[in-house]
Amino acid sequence: MAWLEKDQRTGIYKVGVRLADGKIKRSLQTTDRSEAEALRGTVENTLTAIERGWLTVPDGTDFGDFLISGGKSVAKPTVQRVVTLAQLFERYFASLPAGSLEDTTLGAMRIYERQLYRVLKKSFPIQQLSSTNLQHYVDRRSKDKGLRGRRVTPVTIRKAVVALRTVWNWGVNNKLLTGRFPHAGVKYPKATEKPPFQTMKEIEAQIARGKLSKAEESDLWDCLFLTVSEIAELLDYVKRHARHSFIYPMFVFAAHTGARRSEIVRSRLTDIDLAAE
Repeated sequence: MAWLEKDQRTGIYKVGVRLADGKIKRSLQTTDRSEAEALRGTVENTLTAIERGWLTVPDGTDFGDFLISGGKSVAKPTVQRVVTLAQLFERYFASLPAGSLEDTTLGAMRIYERQLYRVLKKSFPIQQLSSTNLQHYVDRRSKDKGLRGRRVTPVTIRKAVVALRTVWNWGVNNKLLTGRFPHAGVKYPKATEKPPFQTMKEIEAQIARGKLSKAEESDLWDCLFLTVSEIAELLDYVKRHARHSFIYPMFVFAAHTGARRSEIVRSRLTDIDLAAE
């Protein structure tokens, strides 16, 4: 059974309920007797429903609030702080231990960050990110000017989205965001197919025929494949003209292994076993 009590100083009614392990009281926030009686009736009906198994009190729910609300109040509303796109990036970069990323990788991430700001804006509430927002970014960036008179490539656009996904996943792991990165269904423009690797003579022959744009000529030179004799000629030139002693060994390393510059710079003597070939 539930009963009413009236605060003599304020005139506000309270409802009391006796339980097996004691009793609880809750303010009804009203000075009107009829309203208080109606709320007491709600409490009694809720108690009856609980006793008969029609209602179950959820874990973590305040029992008194649950009774007054007629079994509808399961938790107090919480105010969630909105995290913007800029704040997410700032926290991500601030969390990185010194030296955890290569300077070139970090620099690229900063570039992608600025590109995302330009389209999505710094103040964008990142938890609201959807595949529609990402598609908007892809569509906008695909219209921007890129190198050699072309549009920005799908590869460049995709790298920025991957950077955002990396930061998003960090945010989820650190309780700043929830849910999966909403990338499903995002479509990228068709990439321009690169020409196959070719020798210098083959490239010069194509250019000599004419009708190629500067961009197309540059694409051909990007796919240059040096012959063994041309590699030897190049290395000889570097050996004679290099301004620093480390340059020639680096060229030899790259020419005979295909290693990238960053791999060459990071390599140590223990990485190379000449005795075992």
